[in-house]
Formats: sequence, structure tokens, C-alpha cells
Amino acid sequence: MEIKEFSTLNCYNNLLDIENPKVGDKFLTGSSMIGQKESKTIGSDISWYEITFVGQKGQLSYTTRYGVLKKPKGDR
Repeated sequence: MEIKEFSTLNCYNNLLDIENPKVGDKFLTGSSMIGQKESKTIGSDISWYEITFVGQKGQLSYTTRYGVLKKPKGDR
């Protein structure tokens, strides 16, 4: 994941705070996961959550995704 995208991921202390969730939305929650924004650098392993299901009554399913923090395309 490019650093610009990672740095703009929404952070939630409580999943009930997610407004209008959509399948494919990415987010961070929990102190260690949110802390990655400050501690990780280009080339570091990172993780985030991605919503995989949104029910009619507000139920959410999500999964953990893993990747490497990358420079923006075009940067050398």
C-alpha cells in the first residue's frame, strides 16, 4: 500500500463510530494498529482492516489485510 493511502486511512476507537460503511472500505482500529501511522516507514510490513460485508441492520464483517508500505508511484 502506498504511504499516502495508508496515512489517510480512517482510525476508530470504537467500530460503532464507522458511518456509512461500504464493502472494500479500509480502516485502522486498536492502539497498536493505529500506532503504525507514526512508527512505520517505507518498506515496513503493515496491516489494516477491510470491510467484507455490510448487513441491512448494520452488521459488519471485516478481515485483516497485510502489505508493505511503498513510496508513491513516480517517486524515486
